[in-house]
Amino acid sequence: MKIKITALLLFITAFSAQSQTIENLKAETEKMYQATFAMDFDKIFSYTYPKLFETVPTDELKTIMEQAFDNEYMKITLEKVNPAFKYSPLKEVDGKKLSLINYKTAMTMVFKQSFDTDEAQQSVVEAIKASGKFSTVTLKKEQKAIYAEMESVMIGISDTTTGNKWKFVNYDASQAEMAKTILGENVLKALGL
Repeated sequence: MKIKITALLLFITAFSAQSQTIENLKAETEKMYQATFAMDFDKIFSYTYPKLFETVPTDELKTIMEQAFDNEYMKITLEKVNPAFKYSPLKEVDGKKLSLINYKTAMTMVFKQSFDTDEAQQSVVEAIKASGKFSTVTLKKEQKAIYAEMESVMIGISDTTTGNKWKFVNYDASQAEMAKTILGENVLKALGL
């Protein structure tokens, strides 16, 4: 009888620890999403997996991000949508707890120049559609803008470099080599990437 009770307590404890980890991951994911929506780069970086900054220093990355979202050609704003986060089961690989997180993002790209003709507008819309990354691409002629939605992928990571707290890195197949450098090939294989 003692063995059954002990086994039951161990199961409950293990299940509770697992669900707590998933709940922590969900809470941290929401914080990261809110910081991203607010374009608060300092806060975003506080939720970013620290090994990324070994590849690109924080100040340099911040400048790159600011220029990508607002430059002489366009301004990109993120739109509020239900991200509908989908989490893969937690995995442990090379001392890292991991979860693949799929979610929806939306943005509006307002063009500052060379977007007056129908030909220019259609050319940009077709180029965005051809990238294969966006599920919705809508031209907003009167605003000289394009609204686009896409499915995005983020990896949640908890390990010794994060103080065993959940941190994140976005994943895009076009940047697989960078992800391999940051996370390692074993991690990407275990996540099916």
